[in-house]
Parts: sequence; C-alpha cells; structure tokens
Amino acid sequence: GSRISPYDPSSYRLERGTWQELLIVNFMPAVTAHLDGNRSGLFMLDTGASGTVAINSKFSTDNHLLDGRKTVMDTVSGSGGGYKEESGSLDWFELAGYRFEERKVAFRIAGVGYEAEGVDGVVGRQFMQRFTVVFDYSKRRIAFVRN
Repeated sequence: GSRISPYDPSSYRLERGTWQELLIVNFMPAVTAHLDGNRSGLFMLDTGASGTVAINSKFSTDNHLLDGRKTVMDTVSGSGGGYKEESGSLDWFELAGYRFEERKVAFRIAGVGYEAEGVDGVVGRQFMQRFTVVFDYSKRRIAFVRN
C-alpha cells in the first residue's frame, strides 16, 4: 500500500468498521474468511502477495474445491523460483463481511512451490486494497475499514 500509520494502542479509537479476532500463525497475521459452499478457513494476510487468494492444496482437497471446477494451469514466479498452480474462479470469497463475487483465485498443487503452513491459504493485495487495515497486535484484533 501507500502508507503505514503507527498509533498508540492505548489511545487509538476505531472510528469506522468493527474489530474482529486477529490470529498470529508463524509470526504472521491471519483471519477467518468464508468462501463458496459455505466453507470457512484461516487465511494469512500477505501484503507482499499481489493476487487475490491462494488456497492451499490440503484445504482444496479436503473441501473438494476442484471437483467440477474449471481451472487452467499457470506458471508463477516467486521468491523461491517458478512453480505451477491451478487458477479458477470462486463463486464468492468473503473477507471481513465484504463479499467478492466471481473472482479468479489460485489453487496450490501439493508438493509444488511454497504453501504457507498452519493456514488454509493466503489473502493478497487485490482483496485487501478495498480496505484500510487496522492491526491492534496488543489486543489480538484487526479491523477492515472499507475505503
């Protein structure tokens, strides 16, 4: 994003939006998100990821996300080198009460490339850019304020 503004958590007051639980997984922020089929998962927030959502292979397999879904194989370049993943659309993905409809997402392939451990996937900047994200690490809470 374009800026970071630090505040004293003892005096900061959230003017808009609502707080929700912030989880820390492997020293990274994570939140619960919802997706088509009324599924829920724990998703890491990664401002370094430029895409929408990358869903881990185990979550995809356990929830049958690729069953009957039209996908294409993509080659992706990352800090660890190039790897393949499947891309396709979800009917919807909901983050902090905001529903993204018919969005292209990545489905990771088991054993190929990097998958964030301890979570079901990663939310990238294309979804987070709709919000001003307020982190309150001291109280383990986060707010997504719609821009």
